[in-house]
Amino acid sequence: MPEYRHHVISELIAMVESFDKPRTMAEVKATLAEKVPISKSKLQHILNAIVRSNCVLNDNSFPVLSFTLPFSNLISNDPAVIESKCIEIYVHTVLLIDPDYFNNLDHIVEFQRVIGSNVLDMELIRKIKERLSLSR
Repeated sequence: MPEYRHHVISELIAMVESFDKPRTMAEVKATLAEKVPISKSKLQHILNAIVRSNCVLNDNSFPVLSFTLPFSNLISNDPAVIESKCIEIYVHTVLLIDPDYFNNLDHIVEFQRVIGSNVLDMELIRKIKERLSLSR
């Protein structure tokens, strides 16, 4: 994973572990912007992926899908788990736009370059495609 995404995820995990009460992602974002030296747009993209991939949980362990609702936990304290969920949501988003995108090797290489990861599970892609076709 790109170092800056790893840094954001690691800082987020540390922050959540130290919460004395639930916080909103908007509050967390402001603190992360001070701690992690990346652009605000990159930070926003990473946090969007984390939220959209159901990694942020409330006190009842239900996903929090808004930056304005408080959360108290993450699905895992392992950065690799959070990262894999982010990649999954990136794959899902691409497949919504073009269901055949990953049938082309050049597209796979470009996707890996853009997300900064050489880890792309073709079985995951197949499962997401299957779920998307069932929901149509």
